[in-house]
Amino acid sequence: MPKTIMIADETYNRLKRMKEAKGMSFTKLLDGLLAKEDWKTLREKVMGFKGTGVADKDEVADVERILKEGWKRWNKRYASTRM
Repeated sequence: MPKTIMIADETYNRLKRMKEAKGMSFTKLLDGLLAKEDWKTLREKVMGFKGTGVADKDEVADVERILKEGWKRWNKRYASTRM
């Protein structure tokens, strides 16, 4: 179901240029940008574990889930199209 959002003109213009350059819809573009945000969160979590030797089991499970989802997306997009 379509939704309407309000953004600044400059932001819209930047998104529109990106959309046209990549030849994709606004939905696909925003999905891709949001997926990149997931990786930023993942990096922060992983760096938080560095050197501590102890990690919260819930956080480890979150990191594993994000890694598995990212691997599936990458594999579906790149590995399966090259055969």
